[in-house]
Amino acid sequence: MDVFDRLAEHSARLRERVEAVERLAAESRRAEQAQREQEERLHREETERRRREAEVLAQITREINASLDVDKVLPRVADGARDLCGSDLVGIALRSTESDAMVFRYWAGVRGINTGALKVAGGRGLAAHVLETGRPFRTDDYARDPRVRGAYVEQARTETIGALMAVPIRVGDRIEGLIYVGNTSARAFGDDDERIVLRLADHAGMAIQNARQYRANQRRVDELAVLYEVSRAVTGKLDVDELLAALHRQLGRVVDVGHTLILLYDEPRGELEVAFAFLGHAGQARGGRIPLGIGLSSVAVRRQGPIRSSNYRETCRDEGVEPSPFVSDLPHAVVVPMIAADRVVGVMTLWSADRPYTPADEQLLMNVGGLAALALHTAQEIRSLRARLSERG
Repeated sequence: MDVFDRLAEHSARLRERVEAVERLAAESRRAEQAQREQEERLHREETERRRREAEVLAQITREINASLDVDKVLPRVADGARDLCGSDLVGIALRSTESDAMVFRYWAGVRGINTGALKVAGGRGLAAHVLETGRPFRTDDYARDPRVRGAYVEQARTETIGALMAVPIRVGDRIEGLIYVGNTSARAFGDDDERIVLRLADHAGMAIQNARQYRANQRRVDELAVLYEVSRAVTGKLDVDELLAALHRQLGRVVDVGHTLILLYDEPRGELEVAFAFLGHAGQARGGRIPLGIGLSSVAVRRQGPIRSSNYRETCRDEGVEPSPFVSDLPHAVVVPMIAADRVVGVMTLWSADRPYTPADEQLLMNVGGLAALALHTAQEIRSLRARLSERG
């Protein structure tokens, strides 16, 4: 091979190398361009997600400031979580006033579950993990996750729920609720989803706290109004029947008085005399005497102190008394003695079928009962004086 052939061969190899370098450079440029486009797309998506997140949070904040109705705000919080996470379903559970169980207040995206009957308590479900750790908990496959032993695995299979995440709603240091987001696909939730739902949970906690503060303030205003009206009635010229009817009307502004029994204590005879009875749909009843040992009224007389119960019959058994013949089938009761001059002059009992009476209810009844006891004590003294004068006359 002469020198020209060698030069031609070298030149051909050089061209191949140059072409290869050019191809690599072109591929590198294309890869860099694709990477830039990918980064720009992700940046646009992240920017849009942040913009959408800020928009949803701003709207929820406006609604929280405009409304003190938690049942109106919670669906907006839930729908915001569903929107921002792109989830198939969402739910919010709040702590029950009657127990520590979480009761679902809102669900969207489920089909066959009776959401009104759903409660979260005990077990080793998502709620248990959240309540134990105070942190969000998520699973990619709820029905098969060995960490989960919830009561609703079968419902999850029916609803084809795969990924599921639960996030705590805090009010102060206490977890008062949970936000659930779930997917029927295998798409798992990530850190950004958790961060977003945590922010929404903060807003839900704010709504709950605002509503509670408003209710507490309104309750205080109502209590003061009741005490004012009762004091006016006590210092007025009403007879005993009219006074007790006025007590019933005024207390009804604040507490459940649908089943009310007011008894006067006849200490010499060891009996309780029915002075006022309003028995729900049966209306008002009058008259009758109850010996001590019947109902929690007897216990209140003996202790000279109040009693609250969420299981009236069971409390009667524990105290060794028979249930009252009036409204013994209702579970919730509050009993307060009416004391004047260190003497029990009567007993007031309220029953409820719907909710337990609270310490605030008990305190209000004690205050009202104390005012009424003064009038009842005075009326008893007047009757006793008239009786003695009549005997002498």
